[in-house]
Amino acid sequence: MGSATSRWLSGFCRLTAQQNPREAATAIAKDHDAPAIVHDASLAYLIHVQTKNGGRLRDRRWEWVIHAFGEQGPELAERLAATVRA
Repeated sequence: MGSATSRWLSGFCRLTAQQNPREAATAIAKDHDAPAIVHDASLAYLIHVQTKNGGRLRDRRWEWVIHAFGEQGPELAERLAATVRA
């Protein structure tokens, strides 16, 4: 088993939304939150989006999506994705 520090995701936080996605800078639903990583002026956060609607629950489809901002955004997105896959 790895060390305690290898189990922690440096810069982890929960990003909350106070506005509807159409009014805000993020795609996070109002009054919800999303796992995120921040470092300096960069950010990456994970949300799920519906890709297929259906009358029945089993007909609906969802995908996980990571949004990234800033110079280090792509690197943070890769770290967040790797953590989710682990």
